[in-house]
Amino acid sequence: MINWKLPDQLIEESFQELAQGFNSQLKEEIEAEKWEWSGITNRRVGIGRTGKVAGSPRDIVDTGDLRDSQSIDYISPIYALYQWDIDHAVVVHQGAVLSNGGIIIARPWTITAQQEYDLLGNFSTLLSNKL
Repeated sequence: MINWKLPDQLIEESFQELAQGFNSQLKEEIEAEKWEWSGITNRRVGIGRTGKVAGSPRDIVDTGDLRDSQSIDYISPIYALYQWDIDHAVVVHQGAVLSNGGIIIARPWTITAQQEYDLLGNFSTLLSNKL
């Protein structure tokens, strides 16, 4: 007997693995010491905080709140939504001009994650390995 649901099942399993791999890549991008920064940041000391001075290039983990706010929600078996539930996420990602004229340089970690993590190639490999 032919299991007609098997192709869908294999696609869904491969997608779930792909989504988890990409989730890890997003965190790696946040933690990568590759981001340009126009100044010096004195990082606070505390749980998950280093107390070190960060210049440029640097990672984008000051308090860890941005990285730790990352979540993945599965809207359907083949649709994942990544979110950062912290107010300053959009400012870090897109950059900003402050009211005092200061500039926060954009650090678009979701774009670099897509460049680093070959979504189509990884999905193809994951699925091929199941066939």
